[in-house]
Amino acid sequence: MADMAVAASRLTFTALPGAKPILDGLDLALPTGARCLAVGDNGAGKSTLLQLVAGQKMAPSGQLRVAGEDPFRGRSHAVLVAGGWRGGDLEERMAQMKVGELLGLECAPEDSRAAKLFEVLQLGPLLPQFVGVLSEGQRRRAELFRRLGHERKAVVLLDEATAELDMLVRQDLLDFLAADGCTVINVTHVFEGCAGWATHLLQLQEGRASLQPLGPDMDVFQLVTSEVKLPPRGPPLPRGGEGMAVVAQRLSFDYGAGSVLSVEQLTLAPGARCLLVGLNGCGKSTLLALLAGRRLCRSEDEFRVLGRRPFEDRGLEKEISVLSSEWKRQVQQLRAQLTFKELAESTLEDLAKDFDRAVLAQRLLRLIQMLRIQPEKSLGLLSDGELRRVQLAVKLLKPARLLLLDEVTADLDVASRCALLQFLREESEDGCAVVYCTHIMDGLQGWATHLLHLPGHLVSLEGGALSRTVLELLRAARSQPAVVRPADAKPRLTTPARRPTFWQDNYFIVEYRPQKLLPRNAIATLRPSVGSLLEAGKGGMTRPSRGLCVHSHIP
Repeated sequence: MADMAVAASRLTFTALPGAKPILDGLDLALPTGARCLAVGDNGAGKSTLLQLVAGQKMAPSGQLRVAGEDPFRGRSHAVLVAGGWRGGDLEERMAQMKVGELLGLECAPEDSRAAKLFEVLQLGPLLPQFVGVLSEGQRRRAELFRRLGHERKAVVLLDEATAELDMLVRQDLLDFLAADGCTVINVTHVFEGCAGWATHLLQLQEGRASLQPLGPDMDVFQLVTSEVKLPPRGPPLPRGGEGMAVVAQRLSFDYGAGSVLSVEQLTLAPGARCLLVGLNGCGKSTLLALLAGRRLCRSEDEFRVLGRRPFEDRGLEKEISVLSSEWKRQVQQLRAQLTFKELAESTLEDLAKDFDRAVLAQRLLRLIQMLRIQPEKSLGLLSDGELRRVQLAVKLLKPARLLLLDEVTADLDVASRCALLQFLREESEDGCAVVYCTHIMDGLQGWATHLLHLPGHLVSLEGGALSRTVLELLRAARSQPAVVRPADAKPRLTTPARRPTFWQDNYFIVEYRPQKLLPRNAIATLRPSVGSLLEAGKGGMTRPSRGLCVHSHIP
């Protein structure tokens, strides 16, 4: 065991006394220098294993050694990159910091290893920017350098830490880690670019681990998804409406100085499946926010969603569903006290005003089976991937005419992502238009009807491999001069405009839309019998659109 970077024997871990073990008698022997892909269903214990290896948790039973030492009691030989700056005061404080201040850098570092990683992560243009104006992928790049750039560790643990990266940066990072010679355990559901990089495959199931050498020609995605099948379909729900789903010409958007988004022409018919790709920070999330009516475009822009201007027509909210990472941040305040069953019942009650309740109930049951959800389990006990599946089930229950998905599959296990893609195809066949923003190309060959590359043009999907096409587009875009927000650009909110505010009693959502200025973090409480406005919170001022709107389910 001396040559093993990570050695575990009969390792057992339980989250709560008397609960079912997350890891149950796990054995593992990972040689020094190995590059290991760790896979398994959401909740299989992958994150728990990495936290044990990093010394963040102590195993009550069994033995674990990292570089020959107990990681909890001895020196730390591993570094863990996981999660992000999600919610709370920490995220608000970091939003007000510049990237250079966060990383302790004014320019590229002098150390050769750190300088190489700095270049791989394309951090130069980001140093003068506020963290609050960065895209999710740009934030992830800063976090990766913060964790990996200052000190070399023998073992690098990546817990879904590369899914937000564009394909070029992700591939360059994997190549850097291979050249660095460290042992890597990469918990991921993204296998694009891993062929020939990974030396081992670690599969976790029922608390046990199976480790096998991985050949350069093994197709891990096909191996994991070969048995995925959806439950039988119910009757289609009426979508209503006629005309094009999206029409945009010469659409542009900026944050006050310099355009960050420009779309010359985009036309999507009902039933279209549009794949949205581009480098980190190119404006993909901004485009989805415009389509959802969460941001206002210029009045002279030719822009229609389902025949209407989205920001100005509030009726579109009933016909558009938006799935983004914002939901997970918002639900953090409630997850310890809420179950999927309670959340789904509230959503079902609300939707039953416009759709047949029996058909909705059948659709909900199918989503529960498809996404393998445990309805009675508290959201506070769920892994990130399990929580994402809850979001998908709640949001997909509504039969929308337009579905907007912004990087919501990054933390899904492969089987769930494959099932979701099949479900979205079925939805499009029923007349729903789908715009799917992702950096993950696994399983998408032949799925999309349109490919929109930002900045701003549709790309032909005829012939060739999708992943190769996207890589070529990204390389061409990287070679162009980058459009970077000015250094004095105001940090954005960590939640979008017209954001919902939660209260733990009855998990109601309250949106403020006043015509006069209100403090940004104003909070409303909704008691069982009466609604009241409480003291305003900290923060700047904002001008949401109008009125006070109360919803009884989480968006």
